[in-house]
Order: sequence, then C-alpha cells, then structure tokens
Amino acid sequence: MPLPPFPLINGNRYDYSSVEILIQGVPYRGIKSIDYSDSLDPAKQYGTSARPLGRTRGKWDGDGSLEIFKEDAAIIRPVIAALGQGGYGEANLTIVVAYGEPTVGIITDTLIGVRIKKVSDSHAVGNDGITEKWDLDLMDLLRNGISILSAAQYVK
Repeated sequence: MPLPPFPLINGNRYDYSSVEILIQGVPYRGIKSIDYSDSLDPAKQYGTSARPLGRTRGKWDGDGSLEIFKEDAAIIRPVIAALGQGGYGEANLTIVVAYGEPTVGIITDTLIGVRIKKVSDSHAVGNDGITEKWDLDLMDLLRNGISILSAAQYVK
C-alpha cells in the first residue's frame, strides 16, 4: 500500500477511535487500551574467533496487555471461561486489532493463541472509569498479515 500524501489533507490519520478490537470475532468497545509486542532473540555463536561465526534464527516471544472497563470485563469473562473449559486463564483466544480510516485504509493485526496470564485491579479516587488490566501471553502475532518469522517456521 502506498504511503498517504504528506501532509494528509481532508482525511484522518489513525487514532484510538480508528481502532476496532475483536475477541473471538466479537467486537468490544469497552477496551481502554491494548498493547502487544513480539521479539526474535538470536544468539551469536563464537568459536576461537573474537568475531561471531554466525547466529541462530533465535527464539520468538510475544506478550501484551489489555485494559478493559470493569463492566465489560464482567460481560466477556464468562464467554472466555466457556472456551477454556471453565477457566478464563486457560482459553486460547484470537484477538484482532483493526485500524481503519477511509483516507488511509485498514491495517489488521492478529494476536493468535492468546491466554490471559494475569489480571490486576487497581482503583483510586477520581472520575476515570474502573478498569482491569489483563497481561497476555501470545503464541503468534501477525502485523497486517506478516509475521516477524518466515512462513517456513510453521512447516515442520
């Protein structure tokens, strides 16, 4: 996809209102924030030289977090628990994060094999809505359909 013209006139760049978050294909609007990352950590191999002889492909890791308003968490938790045979921390989820604006198109990131590994509550006086924070463990992450690893890694 070509880059949008600079400066973008008569159109919008992505902001949080451009984001749609789907968990198991169902859109949820009560998600205050979502963060995710992945890394590929190669290891250099040395012999009798001070310079590396080569490096390994590396180990992939992915994680993230999601902050969800308390009322929405209460609605979605039983749905997730049913997928995990009663425990919402044992369900494998697919989370899709789609960014869309008519003038710049749609970008879709897919978080695959997501499990909730930690739930945190922290409340304080103020006018902000009460939320829960979910720490996530990912099995794969496709950024607009592309993985940090080659497709050959899936064929074994």
